Amino acid sequence: MDLNRYKIFLSVADSGSFTAAAAAWNYTPSGVVHLINALEQEFGFPLFVRTRRGVHLTTDGEQLVAIWCSATTGCGRSAPRSRAS
Repeated sequence: MDLNRYKIFLSVADSGSFTAAAAAWNYTPSGVVHLINALEQEFGFPLFVRTRRGVHLTTDGEQLVAIWCSATTGCGRSAPRSRAS
């Protein structure tokens, strides 16, 4: 299990941007997109809704954030951020 994948997932969730998460983790934006796509394939559901203004978590993505944060210390998030559709 590569924990960096989940940390990058949380970074995308926090920033609402593949580009911002990529910069924070010294990845290319396309690398982060590929990583998130692979996670979505692994879990079998979309984690983010992609829009012209960025990305935001799906309901399933919010649940994954809550699970990840409750299972780890130092998550840095008290609750998943969601945006009105």
